Amino acid sequence: MSNVLDLASDLKAIASLTTQPHRLGRTLGNALHSLGQVIPFDLAVLYKLDGEALVPAATDGPMASDAIRAHRLRLDEHPTLVRVLDHGRPMALHEEHHSSDEGDPYDGVLDLPPGHACMVIPLRTGDTPMGLITLDRRVCESYTPADVSVADVYAQLVSTALAFADQAELLDRYRRQLEIQNESLASSTIGESDLGATIARTNSPVMLRFVELLRQVAHTSLPVLVRGETGSGKELAARALHAWSDRAAHPFVSINCAAIPENLVESELFGHTKGAFSGAVKDRPGRFVAANGGTIFLDEIGDMPLLAQAKLLRALQEGSFEPVGSDETVRVDVRVIAASHVDLEDAIRARRFREDLYYRLAAVPLSVPPLR
Repeated sequence: MSNVLDLASDLKAIASLTTQPHRLGRTLGNALHSLGQVIPFDLAVLYKLDGEALVPAATDGPMASDAIRAHRLRLDEHPTLVRVLDHGRPMALHEEHHSSDEGDPYDGVLDLPPGHACMVIPLRTGDTPMGLITLDRRVCESYTPADVSVADVYAQLVSTALAFADQAELLDRYRRQLEIQNESLASSTIGESDLGATIARTNSPVMLRFVELLRQVAHTSLPVLVRGETGSGKELAARALHAWSDRAAHPFVSINCAAIPENLVESELFGHTKGAFSGAVKDRPGRFVAANGGTIFLDEIGDMPLLAQAKLLRALQEGSFEPVGSDETVRVDVRVIAASHVDLEDAIRARRFREDLYYRLAAVPLSVPPLR
């Protein structure tokens, strides 16, 4: 009776996740542990569906290990798991359920005897598969219909919790992206008007020629490298390039590379996933995603660390990148404008700046005329 009461208590805890999605990771682990009080297992693994693969999200049992927590399953290699996902109900598996060339999902990772007890519990929201739970025992006997029924109740509540948590994370990601875009849009309105005021105050032929050059370059999507003395108006020129371009209706995102701690540059530019490093308590999209469709201005590019330079080079070459802590490729359409007050050619010779990145950024080199 106490086991049944414990199970009921944990089912209630899982149900509460629908309003507390931030507790998902810890509670899923607790839920697997409590399930073991009613359905015996030596290993329980909760997998989330990620494209064509299943990725471990929680584990429990004496056979759980770092190797299991890193053990991804490819759907094309495990047709039995695909059938269970499609069927939508827990299934106690036997050797005859597996094709002769499929093998056990844990072959090479666990030493389990042939014919050992195994159950696969699909997780779904509506008709959409979300993942599954595998239960394994070393003993050579089958799980009972009563075990399968309890597992079905568990699956429904865990699936609901996962669905709500995914929606909460998605909404939080959108909220953060909108915050970044709103900040950028609020500051980008100074672009054309301020430049016009600057022009109105000068009769300098050099400045007028520079402004005309800006107008011509604005309508391309080529990367631009703006050089000039400190305080010469490099960011103002970048904002004008954006304001006069076909991207003007989209965000202008400015980032000062010299003001970001070295260990956070990649995260700031390309975003990170929850748990990617200490303090990463939620997904964050990064400035490139916030600038999608528009322009990103990388001020003081000469101060960017070499590791981040390599990732920036790939983003320029391929139009894609992976956020910190993620294997998922994110594609963006962003025009890059960079600026530096230091001589990047000198930085290249001193091996502080990548030569290949320099030529990517300097597709259109511009020098802001000095104000004096």
